[in-house]
Amino acid sequence: MKKLFTLALVVLLVFSLAACGKKVDEKAMELVGKWESTEEFLEEVFEFKSNGEGSNENVIFSYDFKFEVKDGKLNIYQKIFGTFSDEPMTYDYSIDGDVLTLVDEYDSVYEYVKIS
Repeated sequence: MKKLFTLALVVLLVFSLAACGKKVDEKAMELVGKWESTEEFLEEVFEFKSNGEGSNENVIFSYDFKFEVKDGKLNIYQKIFGTFSDEPMTYDYSIDGDVLTLVDEYDSVYEYVKIS
């Protein structure tokens, strides 16, 4: 009986640790990939990874970030000077085929096309 209890405890522990791996939820998975701005004067590429992290490269500066989709909104937490921000940049977003549209809190609209 003691061996059975120990075995059950080990199996439970293994499944618990396996569940700890950070992955984005199913809705956010559609963001995974590289997205390039369609704006003529905005050279910018977002990369969203399946582990909930990503990067942004643009002509002014580049940064890493963590992201989540919560209540239908995309939240991006910038990493600045080695620390992730507490307050996210929040966007309404939609994906139509290979086009990602972001709308910020000021109703500015940004479009990106998926490049990988």
